[in-house]
Amino acid sequence: MRTESFASLKLTFKDGTLSSSLEKYMPNVIFVRAELDGEPVKLARGPKPKSVEGLAPGDLVVEVERPLNTTRQRTECTGFLFEGEQEVLIHPGGTEGVVCTFMASSTAKVIEHPAEDLSDWEIGLTAEQFAIVGGCLNDHQQGSAGYWKCVEEGGVPLPED
Repeated sequence: MRTESFASLKLTFKDGTLSSSLEKYMPNVIFVRAELDGEPVKLARGPKPKSVEGLAPGDLVVEVERPLNTTRQRTECTGFLFEGEQEVLIHPGGTEGVVCTFMASSTAKVIEHPAEDLSDWEIGLTAEQFAIVGGCLNDHQQGSAGYWKCVEEGGVPLPED
């Protein structure tokens, strides 16, 4: 997936300090903004790391804007800022032409699915299965190895690869 990507936003969060860097794989202009629990957070605009102190773990929404000719491709993805390293891959896809995907930067198994695939999967769940998935979201970052283990142990069928 990385070889097809436009860019990669690397995030490291430790002891209340968020460090970010943005590596662009294609010479395109890409703007990346973020909000942590509804408050704007400054991110790196390029490979030079940018640090922000005094933050707490929480819901992180990353907004991506990619100017293309006379239009602007836009998307956003939601993840959870947790202690450790993670990455947001920015790649082609979706209805807008650009998609972003949160990935844990650990060796743990992470099942990757575009947001559209997960929406289709969630729509097919029973009310009981949806409640189990919601419980897993309370305890784990969506898409993390712990999240998928919780979903599987709850008896919910995993999305097809």
